[in-house]
This record gives sequence, C-alpha cells and structure tokens, in this order.
Amino acid sequence: MSIEKIIVFQILIHFTQCVTRRQVWDEVRLVSRSPTAGIVELKQSDGSWNKVCADEFWTTQVAEVICHHLGFSSVVKPRARRIQRKGGSFSRLQCKGSEDNIEQCNSTTVRSCRTNKEAAVICSRPREITGQPVRCSDRQYLCKRQNKCIPSRWRCDYVSDCSDGADEVNCTLYIYIYIYTVTTYSIFTATTNIPMISNYLRLLNVAGKRNEGILQLNFANQWGTICDDGFDIVAANIACKQLGFPYGAEQVKNFGRGTGQIWIDEISCLGNEKSILECRRNNFAAHDCTHAEDVGLICKTSPNPQGCGIPKAQSKNPRIVGGHASSRGKWPWLASIFLHIPPMSQQQFCAGSLVNDEWILTAAHCFDRTTDKREVRIQLGEYNLLRRDPSEQTFNVSELFIHPLYTRAAHDFDIALIKLNRPADTSTDYVNNICLPLASEGPFQDDYCFVAGWGNTGSTGTTKATILQEAKMPLLNNTICKTIYSQVTDNMMCGGYVFGGIDTCQGDSGGPLSCQRNGRWEVGGVISWGNGCAQIMKPGVYTRTKPYLQWITDTMLGKTAPSTPAAPKLHINSLFGR
Repeated sequence: MSIEKIIVFQILIHFTQCVTRRQVWDEVRLVSRSPTAGIVELKQSDGSWNKVCADEFWTTQVAEVICHHLGFSSVVKPRARRIQRKGGSFSRLQCKGSEDNIEQCNSTTVRSCRTNKEAAVICSRPREITGQPVRCSDRQYLCKRQNKCIPSRWRCDYVSDCSDGADEVNCTLYIYIYIYTVTTYSIFTATTNIPMISNYLRLLNVAGKRNEGILQLNFANQWGTICDDGFDIVAANIACKQLGFPYGAEQVKNFGRGTGQIWIDEISCLGNEKSILECRRNNFAAHDCTHAEDVGLICKTSPNPQGCGIPKAQSKNPRIVGGHASSRGKWPWLASIFLHIPPMSQQQFCAGSLVNDEWILTAAHCFDRTTDKREVRIQLGEYNLLRRDPSEQTFNVSELFIHPLYTRAAHDFDIALIKLNRPADTSTDYVNNICLPLASEGPFQDDYCFVAGWGNTGSTGTTKATILQEAKMPLLNNTICKTIYSQVTDNMMCGGYVFGGIDTCQGDSGGPLSCQRNGRWEVGGVISWGNGCAQIMKPGVYTRTKPYLQWITDTMLGKTAPSTPAAPKLHINSLFGR
C-alpha cells in the first residue's frame, strides 16, 4: 500500500469518530396531537428546537417544502397562531418552493418574532390513489395494497398505517453517515434493522416492586420515556394492561427522572384503545418536556382497587323498609341508577355498587324492560334525590353486560355489570369502590350485613324515599331460605328477619349487600327479589357475588360481549322490581 493511501486511510479512521446518524425527518417536526398538522419546529446545531416565526417569509411555498420534507405529498395550508410561550429564540425560514428539503432553504435565527405569531402547517393526509401505481418520494413508503404514500417516519412505529400492516414488518431505518476529512466530507446512506419487539413498554423499577416504576417505551431500538402532559388514569389503564396487569392502573405517579429520549408528549386516550400508541398524541420525539415530567405508574395486581371498602367521610349514625336515614358518604360505593326520559325528566329505579373505577355491579332484572344504554344514567355520591349535591358525579353507560344465563322467567343469575363512559373520581370523600370478595375467602353466613338505597319505605311499596336509607340485617341459613322459597338456588341467599319489619323494597334492586371483613366492606350480594316487602316469613333474596367472580373478572377484562339492546318498552311502573 502506498504512503498516500495509508495517510488517507488514517485520516478516514480519525474522522470516522465524528460520524453522525440522523433520520431524514429529524431536522423538522410538527408539535401537536395530529399526525399531519402542528406547530413547526426546526432543530438547532446544539440539539435544541426553535419555533418558526410566522412573518412575511412564512408562505405556502415554505409550508410545501416542510410537508415534502416530512413525507407528505402536499400542503393543505400554512397556518399561524399567537405565540403561547414567551422567551427563547425563533427561526426564520426562507424557501423558494422548489427545494426538495428544508436543508436547501435559508434558515436564520432571530431573538424575537416581531409578528408575535408562530408558524403552523396542515399537510395533506395520505390517501389512496386510483388508477396507475403511485410513485412515492424517497421520504415516503408505498402501501401497495392501498396504492398510497405514507411518510417514511410512520414505518415501524407499532401503528399500522397500511391496511394490511405492511409498514410494520421487515423494518429497516435509513440513516445518513457523514465522514469528514480535512478538506471535504462524504455522505453515505445505510440501513439498520429495527427489531419490532412485542413488549415495547416496560416499567423501570425504582421501588423494588414489579408493578410500579417509570414507564418506558422502545422506539427505533432505543428505550425512552413518556411525558406526563395529558397522561391521566385512562391512559394509565391502557398502559398497565399492555404491561400484563389486566386490572389496569392504581394511579399515575412521578418516580423521578428517567433517561434517554422522551418519545411521547400530549397524549389523550378515550379508554377503548388497545395500545397507548393508538391514542391521540404528538409525533414521536416531538415534545416540550424535561425528564422531571416522566410518567410513572402503579399498576393493580388484584381486581380490588387500593383503598376499596373504606368510607372516607365520618359517619354520624350507627328502600329500605324499617331502616333509618343514613349519613352522607357512609356508603360511597352506592350508585343510583336513573331512567332518563327526554327531554328533561328522569326517574330513579335501581341501584348498584362501584366495584372498579369504571364498573357498576347491579341486578340483571333492572333491565327487563329496556337494555338501551342511552336511556340510563348513573349517579355516584348521591344522597338526596331532590337536591343536586356537589359530591355527585353523573355518568352515561358505555356498555351493559347482563349475565348470559339470566332469563326473565327465573330469578337465578340475576347479576349485571355496567361500564361507565369514563372512570369515576374516587379521590373525594363521597365516592369510593367496594371490595369484591376473594375466591380464597369463605362465604358470608350467619353474619350481619347492611343494605342501603332509595327504594320504597312502606311495606305496601307506595312510599318513595328521597334521602338515602340504610338498615342492618342478619343473613339467614340457606336451609331456612330454601324452606321459605322453593326456587332459591345455591347462587342466592336470604337476608332479613323471619318476623319481618326490615327489608329492601322496590327501587333498591341491584344495590349491594355490604358485609364487613377484616376492616373492609365487601359486596357479599346484590339485592334481587322477594315476596312483598318486610312481610312475616318473606325475607329478601340476594344474588351471591362469589359464584360470579370469574364472570365479573372476565367482563372487566373485556373477555365477554356486551348485551344486545332490546327494543325499549318504557312503562315506568314495570321497571320497579325489588
């Protein structure tokens, strides 16, 4: 080898140490929750990001270059908005419109933007092209089945943008390699494989517990973090289920600073997504956060939420026929179920119990006359039906699940679950979950339990309660129960007094039989049926909760199908079972 070649080789070795890698879109980004629009930011030499000043140079031609650089086919329109955050410098971008990318444009830094407006852009959404096969640019990927071009940066991001998912297989990433010599530099393109791992979320354990820690996400073979902007309990539930905790999240918590790239910011989930990447969010790595805002999670390891079965409000007193007025917050899991009658009227007809932040346990027979979830409202924190209290939380019904073996002709399998349209706020003194009994625990028998509700308070079933009533009653031996009612099964139990006087009644149906164990209240049963109210030798009958634990768990985990709505038959009186 000649001396000249050796010197050149040594120079290349030396300057190869200065190799930089970057993705082709890494010089410009759109900051918003939309994948095709947002505030324009340019990367600076020190790695920081500047917003672009929307001055006289901010034109359709400049916006067109930005959209092409990001892998979109064209621009819809340039936009501008008043600067939200003061301070920092801005970029002024000048393009003719014929450039292939923003690196061919002239970019300068200005200390302030005299128009006080920052540049934003809406790029065209990828769409299917009919006719001849479409030709994509070098910053785009072709979805062959749909014949459309998507941005290359949408490749291998765990979200299928092609109808057949082709953008999420055989993943490679293009990188530019710059090799500088004394007088010049060379640019090479190369590809690197991206392993598309199935478990791209993990918890960085910081407290010695497997179910809590800093939430990390792997993108482009690099572990990073998620910013807490917009990240609420709804997003946390989705993330925990992805992590293998089927009962969702206990809480969002800051466990300190993480490391690596901050991958996701401004996340907003509806709750029905299977992955947090299906939620609305900024594009990958588009954020204005620091690691001090890294999301941490505590995931549930049991179906019972932490702190379930413990009233927070202090009780003042030690339908319910023969009971007495309860105190506000004593039974914070009690739900009041209303029939909503347009345009303004509504009627309380059943009750239920909050067993999870999104789930109400109730009786199946409450929906004998209507299974149309649009006609049902749920209220938590209710006390006085005639007055709107600050403690009340009102919900629509997202889904209704009636036990598949329940029939109107029989009383067995009288149990149902209601999924709320959003999680309940259990941070107040007046709303909390009741615990489900555990499979390992023995049944409640020969115990005293409590019932509460707004049902009728007279034995003839004609006097409606407006203030929450409660009563304490014993559970009867099942042999006695079956002697009184021949149709009683092992899935039922009797509660009350054989000589009458205290009982549930119409309007109390679906409410919990609250039984205390080890200092916590459990839903031992669901108010189901009876012969009259508080009559001698006619105690109330309750659906035992424990035989249905598997069905309850499977339903909350999404393993069962919701009930098919039946044609509504809105006759109010017929809705009032027990």
